[in-house]
Amino acid sequence: MYLTQHHIEPLGVSGFTWEYYWKKRTGEVPLQSYVINPDKCREVWEYYAKLWAEYPNVIWQLGLRGKGDTPVWELDPNVPFDSRGRGRLISNAIADEYCIIEKVLGRSDFVSTVTLWLECGRLMAEKQLELPENSIIVYSDEGANQMFYQDLEQSGAYTKKGIYYHAAFIAAGPHLVRGNNPVRMTEQVCHALGMGCEEYAILNVSNIREFIENIDCFSGLMRYGTRFCRKDAVIHYSEKLFSSKSVADRINMFYAGYPQLSNGCMLLDGITVIITRQLIGYFLNPSRKPGLSYINYINNDRYSDPIKMSEYLESVFVRGYDAMAAFIAECGDIPMKSQEFYKSQFIYQPSILMSLYGWAISICRAIGRGDCSQIAMAKQYIDDIRGYMEKNSYSNSEHYLADWTHWYRGCGKISIDLLEAETDKLDRIMS
Repeated sequence: MYLTQHHIEPLGVSGFTWEYYWKKRTGEVPLQSYVINPDKCREVWEYYAKLWAEYPNVIWQLGLRGKGDTPVWELDPNVPFDSRGRGRLISNAIADEYCIIEKVLGRSDFVSTVTLWLECGRLMAEKQLELPENSIIVYSDEGANQMFYQDLEQSGAYTKKGIYYHAAFIAAGPHLVRGNNPVRMTEQVCHALGMGCEEYAILNVSNIREFIENIDCFSGLMRYGTRFCRKDAVIHYSEKLFSSKSVADRINMFYAGYPQLSNGCMLLDGITVIITRQLIGYFLNPSRKPGLSYINYINNDRYSDPIKMSEYLESVFVRGYDAMAAFIAECGDIPMKSQEFYKSQFIYQPSILMSLYGWAISICRAIGRGDCSQIAMAKQYIDDIRGYMEKNSYSNSEHYLADWTHWYRGCGKISIDLLEAETDKLDRIMS
């Protein structure tokens, strides 16, 4: 058993930990800045390193991040603007952290990781980072498209390498509906393993229940490495969970139904919400064109105004809606003991996504065509999403080993209340 640290909390210190420490110590919170307050940074790192050192088998995380899961320069305006300066700053902080761990433990044979997520992946690709040679360098996929950054292709300088991969992703999704094709996962992870990333692996799954399929696939990849056969694994998974080989074909059909966007991304539940909300905001304030965001996964030149944007998005959402509607199948051929889980995976999840697409289509039509009646349709789809979520949370089956009644309570990743509020806002403006 190992005790690990998230990539937003080097040496166990996140932006929130920083605030807690200084409020308790002085009552005032200085800027968390390795540029202007390096001694304060080292003080906090060492304080918490001593606490973590009381536990065995710690895997120490090294890095320099902002508050929450953001780059450090979003928190600290003193960070250099150029890649070279940013890379040097992060590299120096990591070197300090490594020395602090050596000092606290009194030895150098500890395990540490540097997770090349987001900005660090890009800086690594630009050869702007210098990292401890004894640390495990953990290469990451992009999250939204589940493909590794270019830094993986330049990983030869380091001998200890690992993998950080997403089945779920905090912004773009997937969240409520699985959206990481096991084919892509197998291709990407096998490529990383072939590049020597065998020291360490971590899978971001967020909600476990929605991503059993991905967990099973990743587990197989970790067990068998590049010898793993995804096709055989899906058949085995189908037989193990549903006692039916035919479910393997349905899994393939499900992922084939996702509209493919640019940059290798699929029209996931989170992306659907983000870009539709951006469309609403753009319509309500046309002078504020959406900036660089997930909408660029659609097409960068398709939103010169809200009407054109809505027309194009409508066509994309319709493809997804039709695919999910065609996919949803009953479970008559599934043994009774497996039917509840089958419904969750192959009826309720696709129905949630189909209704989410339906909501987005109605918003697009309301804006693009000036059709106020579409607002009522959008609200109906929100009610449908709630209904499917409720069905997916309730079971009277003796074969279910858990009570899922409150599974979606407090869900903020695909906030149905927020969708409703945005729709009401549009309704008031258009009425």
